Amino acid sequence: FRIAGGSSTLAERLVQAIHAIGPAVPVRRGFALRSLARDGAGFRLGLDHRGRRAERGADRVVLALPLACLRQVHGLDAMGLPPKALACIRERGTGTNAKRMLGFRERFWG
Repeated sequence: FRIAGGSSTLAERLVQAIHAIGPAVPVRRGFALRSLARDGAGFRLGLDHRGRRAERGADRVVLALPLACLRQVHGLDAMGLPPKALACIRERGTGTNAKRMLGFRERFWG
């Protein structure tokens, strides 16, 4: 399937939905999540940003990551996710995509 407007539309709509909760809700982009831990009633995030390590606290976290990236997050097992969700994160494969480049002397399609 294809997403009208491209796949970046998913992230943009997610940000819009989060901002609809309230303008004080920060959305941080350009960070790579390396670790996640419970911190009282919230969370502690270990991040990489432009080659520098950083830690941030958050009351809530939305993990909108590809499975390949999510597998690399340290501490995910301690988040209390259902066993089926953890199994999916650990074991689910990714799709494949193959492209062929062909050259033609003239346009024969409609």
